[in-house]
Amino acid sequence: MAGAGALRRPGNVASAQGYAGLVAGLIVIIAVSYWTRRLFYRLTRSNGTQSASPTWVRPILVLTRWARSILLRRVPGFVSGGQALTVGVYVAGNMILAFTNLLNYYTANNYASRFGWMITVNICVTVFLALKNTPLAFLTPYSYERINALHRAAGCLILVFTVAHTIAWLVAFAPSGSLRVFREEEQIYGALSGAAMLIMWLAWVILRRFSYELFYIAHVMFFIIAMITMALHRPDFAGQVVIAMIVACALWAVDRLIRTARFLIYSINNTATLAPLANGGTRVVLAKTPLGAAPGKHIFLWIPGLRAFQMHPFSIVSTHPTELVINSYDGFTKALHEKAKAEPGVVLKASMEGPYGTFPDLLEYDKIVLIAGGSGASFTFGLAVNALERMTAGSRQEIIFVWAVKEQDHLEWYTEHLNTILTHENAPKVKASVHITRGEIEKRSSWPKSNVASTASPSASASAEKIAPATASAKEKDEGQSEDHIPLSRTPSSVSSVLKPGRPNVEAEVRDAIESTPRNQRILVAACGPSALMKTVRNTTASCIKVDAPSIELHLEEFGW
Repeated sequence: MAGAGALRRPGNVASAQGYAGLVAGLIVIIAVSYWTRRLFYRLTRSNGTQSASPTWVRPILVLTRWARSILLRRVPGFVSGGQALTVGVYVAGNMILAFTNLLNYYTANNYASRFGWMITVNICVTVFLALKNTPLAFLTPYSYERINALHRAAGCLILVFTVAHTIAWLVAFAPSGSLRVFREEEQIYGALSGAAMLIMWLAWVILRRFSYELFYIAHVMFFIIAMITMALHRPDFAGQVVIAMIVACALWAVDRLIRTARFLIYSINNTATLAPLANGGTRVVLAKTPLGAAPGKHIFLWIPGLRAFQMHPFSIVSTHPTELVINSYDGFTKALHEKAKAEPGVVLKASMEGPYGTFPDLLEYDKIVLIAGGSGASFTFGLAVNALERMTAGSRQEIIFVWAVKEQDHLEWYTEHLNTILTHENAPKVKASVHITRGEIEKRSSWPKSNVASTASPSASASAEKIAPATASAKEKDEGQSEDHIPLSRTPSSVSSVLKPGRPNVEAEVRDAIESTPRNQRILVAACGPSALMKTVRNTTASCIKVDAPSIELHLEEFGW
């Protein structure tokens, strides 16, 4: 049997090398296409506008834009056609490598051995794809959350190969009556590893739907069990399984150490000041701003006074100071809002981990279209305000800002940021529209603001000021202004002019913005919100990518957890 294993080894090694080439090839193709496009536009851009492309570039332009117009569209079960193609190539490559270059094609143990190798190499890549601090964020436009589909696909392949590996060995040993081999200690460890992988898959399929926290705990716990038992299943270093497991665990451990170090650093003298917002919203202002933070990125928030063993991701609206606007659903977000309602302005011990997320630099584009639904505006408000603050009087950028909310009271969530967009010195560069999808638009002399207890601790004074602007003056009170509202004098009169009833025609907004842009300019379409909104933005933008159209970039903030 050992001799047969030695004979199988060259083919198995070749398949592992082919697998490495497959993964490296996918990364290189994505990275090269991304950086080539960026370099091309930088080289052909002069005086802030896109210069004419050389004649030889046109065939490449035709091909790439045709491909992007197809690959950016939504595909059932996937975020986009590009994602579906990447996962498809990855799965197909795995299948080819699993069933080719075998010692022979009629002996079950040859298949069993090959499946074992495929499990091993896939484990390493699955762990790599799960890293929050992934090197891919620097090589490609994708942060960890954008490659989650490939992580899941690799995980499913591990389970498929595990089942196939087990069945193949049963078929190999059953005719000779040698099933007692499965009673050996190493084989028991293999069975335990397979069971742990099955439980991880079941937790993803079933438990994740009901409780993400329990799913996450089970995922991590059984991952550790699977790695240890996998190494004990093939403890011989010459077989390289142990080495592969050590590499996988080392990657995971380094990522965890980085995250833990940041978490501990940002827990020192850090607090979160809470304020309730209308319709289940909560504003959170943190005393510290993490290194590398920028509006639009996200952090994992930890408030032990509410959930000591949970951290949840939220988009950063502002970094002066770090501000989050959070909608309440259930679990942590519900507890957060209830605490804010019960004790407005309460200051709680907090920490954070991150930031994460990648997105284009808005100032590299001539026109920016920002579309959001509901609390997805945390992303678009952050980008818009940050861009306005970085613009100069001579900046040529134009921003189209569209926000759809269910009720007018939702304006309270981003009052300050809406004010900034409409009153900033670069506000003439912004075309804003806020759509109220339910009820009629009321004409108000004041806009809601969050109440914060005046007894907030000194350590949270800066945060409290961010959450609760100064109360109305005595004169304003005499005129009937409530302390629960921001006087109209502090809110631009143009707010009413940007309010519109009903749902926005997102397709028309995107199409009109693109078609009105000269072909020698660049346009960015970015959005965050419900899946239906994202699908419309994605498909409309993809349909507008043409050879004679402007250069179009699409960025959708879609999470996979």
